Amino acid sequence: MAHLGIFAKYWQAGRVKTRLAAGLGNQPAAELYLIFLEHLTASLMDCCDRRTLVYSPDQHRDAFVKQFGDAWNYVAQVEGGLGTRLSQFFSCPKNTPADGKLIVIGSDTPNLRPDMILQASKRLDHSPVVLGPSEDGGYYLIGRNTHLSANEVDLFDKIPWSTQGVLKETVRRLETAQVPYDQLPTMCDVDDLTDLRDLMRSLKATRNPTDLRLMERIQIYLPDPSFLEVSE
Repeated sequence: MAHLGIFAKYWQAGRVKTRLAAGLGNQPAAELYLIFLEHLTASLMDCCDRRTLVYSPDQHRDAFVKQFGDAWNYVAQVEGGLGTRLSQFFSCPKNTPADGKLIVIGSDTPNLRPDMILQASKRLDHSPVVLGPSEDGGYYLIGRNTHLSANEVDLFDKIPWSTQGVLKETVRRLETAQVPYDQLPTMCDVDDLTDLRDLMRSLKATRNPTDLRLMERIQIYLPDPSFLEVSE
């Protein structure tokens, strides 16, 4: 009965993937963002019993519906910072399913597989909170089961968003409030060219047809043929 939400922005050039755009240009970066989102929605469309695209801004609802169809529900993000938007989505009774399990991801980890969502859902059977750590110090997934912990903890207000301290501060608050939590394997968010290179190398190393299709779609946006061979 878990509810999966994907936080997503409208794919307007210059408004999404700005760090990636510094190396690729605004339009290619926006097109890549849309590819990531298309891949995620397609690969995760059978996950959980309820699936919602939590989109922004509100005036682009029709574009989201046209692009992703009726396999998803659509809820507009509220105004405010990321903490405010996450807090509102998690606290809204309409978003919480009967079993209390609500899972939220972003759109920066396009190779997130359905089995990872299933893992998160299963772990929420026993843990009030599940986190999916990202290599940059944040998290690509957060899940909560409102039925499991009586202890109150605010995981979203005054978090140092977009810094290496996001996960650390989130874990500190959980431990201070004595709220049990679980963690999934660490993954990489794609924020810049280095991250894109790491993603492509990871996709190239798999034999998964879905991953290979994603790799092929991304490949036309690479700066040059030697992109994957550039040393760190």
